[in-house]
Amino acid sequence: MITDQMNAMLVRPISEMEVRKIIFSLHRNKASGPDGMTPNFFQQFLCVIKDDLINAISSFFRSGHLLSAINGTIITLIPKMESPMLVSQFRLISLCNVVHRIISKILVNRVFAQEL
Repeated sequence: MITDQMNAMLVRPISEMEVRKIIFSLHRNKASGPDGMTPNFFQQFLCVIKDDLINAISSFFRSGHLLSAINGTIITLIPKMESPMLVSQFRLISLCNVVHRIISKILVNRVFAQEL
């Protein structure tokens, strides 16, 4: 059961500090998503893009709609061994856009903060 206090925590406005902590928690040189951006770009240019980034993330939380360009993900299978024959012999890699990762982490952080 979600209390009014829990709901208030879940739907509170996105803060710059919340976004900043998540961006700097991401490994800077992880593989890029379909947009070609890595967390390193967001870390280096946060002072330039922060207002637009926070507006985009806030828009998702207000509307529940995510642009397909942000939601795009590349899924690939990497073989775990030479000449794999079974699906279980592959490792699934999912390459998401950084904005998608930020939104996902905000959701996870807010939901799991409620369980503490």
